[in-house]
Amino acid sequence: MLRAGLHTTVQDGGRWGWQHVGVAPGGALDVAALRRANVLVGNGADEAGLEVTISGCVLRADAPLHVAVTGAPVTLSLAGHPVPIDTAVEWPAGAVLAVGARLAGARSYLAIRGGIDSPLVLGSRSAWPGAPRRGALGDGASLPIASRIAGPVRQGTWPGPDRRAVLRLLPTSEASEHAARALDVLCRAPYRIAASATRMAYPLEGTAIDLVEPARASSGTVTGALQILPSGRPVLLMADRHTTGGYPVVAIVISADHRHAAQLAPGDEVRLVTCTRHEAMQALLRDELAWQRWCTS
Repeated sequence: MLRAGLHTTVQDGGRWGWQHVGVAPGGALDVAALRRANVLVGNGADEAGLEVTISGCVLRADAPLHVAVTGAPVTLSLAGHPVPIDTAVEWPAGAVLAVGARLAGARSYLAIRGGIDSPLVLGSRSAWPGAPRRGALGDGASLPIASRIAGPVRQGTWPGPDRRAVLRLLPTSEASEHAARALDVLCRAPYRIAASATRMAYPLEGTAIDLVEPARASSGTVTGALQILPSGRPVLLMADRHTTGGYPVVAIVISADHRHAAQLAPGDEVRLVTCTRHEAMQALLRDELAWQRWCTS
């Protein structure tokens, strides 16, 4: 890796099954984008690749490879020539691949045929959140490539980016009358993603929420939970969140919209809207059917 960029990490499908001992699942924030990149190069869908955040990165291949970049649209060049995203391309030995400026979104995903062979920790190759800079790679990092190949390189392309700055919410089952009023305020006007947003959480800038709730014991957290801090600031929890928390949770972003949340960058505007459980399930089913059709096309 010649230039690592702002915050480039190795991520896979996540480190599941350890939240009871305080280990967050982590993994790619935009899991759908990582899976597309992997399938394009013939990897298993949850294989380890690179999550490239906000700014790009520059890499040189030591051997012939196949690579695909998906997620946030970026300028992409190989050996000085532009190449398309959302498709698999051959990467000759010695050639330089430059993931350039993002055109929209926040995170791009780079998959290499065979997978990145980072250490397996608790069943995942994802960056360890407790590492320096939360596992972000530095300039000059070396990325060993494995041979965990699941199928042929795909020649087809993904239809294109599908990004929205609207996140659908389900009220929590424990929501009180005060929480319901807070949720109504949240959905009245847009918020902005704060500059301090990380893979752990997105603080939201906008109307403060006046929520007076009785003291409560800490409980388990989930990706997409919308907490209200004592200051009245809403915070959206992401994949590297703490596994427990005591702040009130007024709603949860539906699973189908996690990929849209992943592509929000600091300064982006986002609107919050409520939906029903039926609508949430239908959205998830539509996404799964679209994925299955693409994988079998």
